[in-house]
Amino acid sequence: LKQRQTKEAKMTELTSYISEGQTRPSRPWRQGAVSSTNINDFKELQRQCKSAWLKADMPVEILPSFFNYTTKNIGSSMIFMDGQWTYQHHTYEVYGCTNSNCGYYIISGARDMFVNIVEQYKMTLVHRWQAHTSTIMRVRLKKDDKFLFTCSFDRSIKVWSIDKSNNWANQPQEEQRMTGHSDWVYDIALSPDEEFLVSVGADRIGILWDWRNGTEIRRFSNGHMDVIRNVCWTDDGTRIITGGQDALVVVWKATTGKILSTLEGHTTYVLAACSKQDVLVTGGTDKTIRVWNLKTNQLKKTILYHSKNVENLCFVKDSTSRVLSASLDKTIRIINIETGLQEYIIEGHKEGVYCALFSPDMRFVVSSSADKSCKLTKIEVDKLEQNRKGFHVGIIWSVNFSPDNKWYITSGADTNIIVW
Repeated sequence: LKQRQTKEAKMTELTSYISEGQTRPSRPWRQGAVSSTNINDFKELQRQCKSAWLKADMPVEILPSFFNYTTKNIGSSMIFMDGQWTYQHHTYEVYGCTNSNCGYYIISGARDMFVNIVEQYKMTLVHRWQAHTSTIMRVRLKKDDKFLFTCSFDRSIKVWSIDKSNNWANQPQEEQRMTGHSDWVYDIALSPDEEFLVSVGADRIGILWDWRNGTEIRRFSNGHMDVIRNVCWTDDGTRIITGGQDALVVVWKATTGKILSTLEGHTTYVLAACSKQDVLVTGGTDKTIRVWNLKTNQLKKTILYHSKNVENLCFVKDSTSRVLSASLDKTIRIINIETGLQEYIIEGHKEGVYCALFSPDMRFVVSSSADKSCKLTKIEVDKLEQNRKGFHVGIIWSVNFSPDNKWYITSGADTNIIVW
């Protein structure tokens, strides 16, 4: 009760400062919410909040556990809490998101058929436009931030040009519209050299595109017996990997479209895949993350931490042993696929998480969810290093010390045994 009273007192103090247009008080309004790395962002947040409040003639709502700002002119809101920014600009589930390589913008696509571009750390909705006539499943961005790629249930893939001058002031323009699929398009992936784009969908085929002129180069067929849900490339660009609702993972030769191997192990839909060097990681509705050796096409490890579908996977930058996973259990996790141990958990979404990836500087994780929001979460590097050995999820059943008392061993309900 005392802690809650203290928090409410701090929130009341912050309310008065915002309404009076004063600068931020010398002490944080909530423990851990403002640090030396984001104090300037928070001041800018206060300034914009005051300006938008007066312009829109709307009140600023301060809730006990977070800071909420709403404007009726754009119908959007932004929440800031404990190093986590939440952007609520969509009206339905947000399936795809990405972070600009310049580190200033978050781009998202959702079931509302709109693409949003939001300026990070602030509540500025830079652009919002209807990009497709049905659900948008994925958004991808070229490394130089000059082109944006989207795919949709309207059976099309679109290429958008981005004018980076004047802080992305101009709305992206449609350059190409590629139609070749006869059913929903679930996923797209750029080749490592970014010269080609591959798409997969409910018609059980993959298509390789020359995205600059919108022409179809090659089709990948007869590998799956059901909907293809995801696609990725190997580092060298010679192989394309797909996962489908038939529980199969298929490796294709990019230059010919021939099947090189079919990997069996998942028991239900394969929803996510990522590859680095000769390591392939897949996840699906069986809640597992499976690690494969692409040289031998053998299953190396099966990891179970999530309690619902694994929707998205990506490797941590400059690492072949650590993977970022997103799940419908509302969590995002960093997992060491060599040790099989979990190193970090991100929570905060109210519904399942469909997509998660690191920002270019590796300091933040960008995620999108069925709760209609995108989140930007700051990674606590010290905590990440501390948890490098992993930790248990759920009940710890037993603990025992070594004879010299230098080590102790724990075992838990998560099926892991950890030496500390």
